[in-house]
Amino acid sequence: MKRIYTLLFSVCFVLTLQAQCDDCPIDTVRGQALYRYTVKQGEGLYRISKNFGVSQEDIIRYNKELQTQGLRLGQVLRIPVVERIDSSLYIVHEILPKQTLYGISKQYGVRIAQLQQLNPEISKNMPIGGRLLIGLKENVKVPAVPSEAPQQVRQEVAPAPATAVRKDTPIAQVTIVEPLADSLFVPTENKLSEPVRIAYLLPFMTNTLKRTPQIDRFVEFYEGALLAVDEKQSKQRQFEIYAYDTEKSDLRIEQILSRPEMQRLDAIVGPAYPSQVNIVAAFADSMHIPVIVPFTPKVANLSRHPYLLQFNPTEEREAQTFASCLQAKGDSVQCLWVSDTDEFASSELQLVCHELSRHRVPCRNITTGILANDSLPFFLSQDKENILIVNTNRFADIIALMPKLEIYQGRYSLSVLSRYAWTEQLSVPAYYVSVFNRPHLIDLSRLAYNTKRSYYFRHEVTTDTPRYDWLGYDLTQYLMQVLSADPSLTWQERIESVNYKGLQSDLQFRQTVPGGGYENVSIQVLTR
Repeated sequence: MKRIYTLLFSVCFVLTLQAQCDDCPIDTVRGQALYRYTVKQGEGLYRISKNFGVSQEDIIRYNKELQTQGLRLGQVLRIPVVERIDSSLYIVHEILPKQTLYGISKQYGVRIAQLQQLNPEISKNMPIGGRLLIGLKENVKVPAVPSEAPQQVRQEVAPAPATAVRKDTPIAQVTIVEPLADSLFVPTENKLSEPVRIAYLLPFMTNTLKRTPQIDRFVEFYEGALLAVDEKQSKQRQFEIYAYDTEKSDLRIEQILSRPEMQRLDAIVGPAYPSQVNIVAAFADSMHIPVIVPFTPKVANLSRHPYLLQFNPTEEREAQTFASCLQAKGDSVQCLWVSDTDEFASSELQLVCHELSRHRVPCRNITTGILANDSLPFFLSQDKENILIVNTNRFADIIALMPKLEIYQGRYSLSVLSRYAWTEQLSVPAYYVSVFNRPHLIDLSRLAYNTKRSYYFRHEVTTDTPRYDWLGYDLTQYLMQVLSADPSLTWQERIESVNYKGLQSDLQFRQTVPGGGYENVSIQVLTR
């Protein structure tokens, strides 16, 4: 039976804590009162932090040696003294089922750091019925009670992506059910057939106190996936969705794969990092479970894993696609390679240069000094499209060139090779190779999706180029179409029979070599 740590701000709690500290000497360092506590046999940092009602991070802040030497028997720790708080002056929140610290902070419009400061003994279990101090009554506006459950969904989603379905709403909500947010599935009722089971292995980083857009984008990916499942789920077709926090740990992946439910899966989406993909690939081969790799293009030994589907194309394929596009334009284009060195800024640009040469696309070498001293017109052609390829990975370098290039826009056809995420801020036309299509088009399918998403997840997306929620939706929709294909077809025929047109990506997977894995070949050269 799980141990539940109930958070109570009461006289009883304060007296209990004080009794544990009666024999602890107190020092004052820079105005902060600190207990001097000697570590006893069998104690860990987690247990000490709970006994004193402070976070592990607070203890480490005053005991830097813990970062390098760890905790030792007999070690003397300096532990911040927790001040008593008059809870009658504060808004007090009772934790409801499936709520998280992130969601509560959004509900009251306060910072997570404020909740952690007022509630230093808070545990990541977020026990139902626990009480949290939100802030002084005069400073916090009590939110209106929502009329429907979906308005609360975002609060549950961000930090804790395990799923559970409410009976009164079709969309999956999220909760922490284990210390590491292992998993809870989307239950099915009145099953007429065996459900489709899909697991999402994503770095939700539930143990991270500071949320960032880089972390939350994986939550948004998962939100899009849940909306895709919701559209497909019916009495005839049921789904069980598992979500796991993979963190950035290979060991964590191995622990997840050892769970018994993993052997009953129909498909896996994830993980995010190349080393984790290698571990999952070996598992998928042994169990014959298809895996869509959503993020990394660096999948080792893809040709050896027939159940892997790599969404992001390799740098080689992107370079080949760009060079083929320019080759098809014939003599109407010339490329200008802008570089001050013989070395390449990245393997990606080296491949671009190689493919342009192999496809016999005209390319002239110039230096950044030529742009600086206004000598560029001597290298531009008035009867061709001039495409500048700058040997840099730094967006700041590209932006710095814009004022110089804008001067010649009226007299020459001038553009640059860019990246998908850069095009928004460039003042000259740009080429880019991408698996993401129509970035600025708003059509009926996107409007319908956005309306539904706003209803269930009441927050703005943190990603735009690309949108990770759209990516989660598209990949899940594609995967469900493959799993629903004619079972009499071979695995290869089922994959190659599906040509999916999505919100943000068109998906078509082709086998890299006979008996090997699959790569998304639906990429295109776009302009803006």
